[in-house]
Amino acid sequence: MTHKKSKKSSRLPRQRNKADLRNFYLVTNEPVIDKSDNLNPEIMLALDRIYHEIANNRPKPAIAELEALQVKHPDVPKIYNFLATAHSLLGNRDKVSELAETAYRKFPNYLFAKINYAQVLLNRGKFDAVPDLFDHKFDLKLLYPKRRVFHVSEHTGFVGVLCAYYCYVGRQDIAKKLYDNLLEIAPQSPMVAYARSFLKPGLRMRLILWLRRRNARSVDDTPSPPTSTYRFEA
Repeated sequence: MTHKKSKKSSRLPRQRNKADLRNFYLVTNEPVIDKSDNLNPEIMLALDRIYHEIANNRPKPAIAELEALQVKHPDVPKIYNFLATAHSLLGNRDKVSELAETAYRKFPNYLFAKINYAQVLLNRGKFDAVPDLFDHKFDLKLLYPKRRVFHVSEHTGFVGVLCAYYCYVGRQDIAKKLYDNLLEIAPQSPMVAYARSFLKPGLRMRLILWLRRRNARSVDDTPSPPTSTYRFEA
């Protein structure tokens, strides 16, 4: 996985051929709307307001609004993701796990549903179930070949989970490269601390990792790390 920072641009590099573009994507801080998000202008406006409430550490009113939206629009995956984030800020781990499982069952192709549920599996020590979650495709372009742009939070969430997974299977060499990527592209992302807790664990976590690796199934079929290239447009 390699990347190059650039000035904001809406065009892909002209010198890239079609084969290159199949393994290339953009990462941006700008909002990214995907058709599968099932968003209409009303929902987008509401979620934008709620996003700022969460960003300003006001999860309780955000949860109340999100639950009302969820009743009205049960098929919008982003609502579940925002709910999980808000409950996470309150330390409601059981609720976060419940929401992650529900979202993955309901929206199995939604990237954040995969990321959030992967974290639940990793927290439970079920790291050998993570490859199946991502169809053994540890690369965003393999997972979503039709997408050309990913939000920075999608990229960091995905990379952070992969970093944790590779720590579990004893591939610290790969995990370190992924962690360095997180530091370079989004040093303030919560996924940096998450990944670091696996890459540089304390004594208790080292013991947990050792025990879970020892009791796990064979990891001979560990997926290869990401190979696609991308450009980060800050």
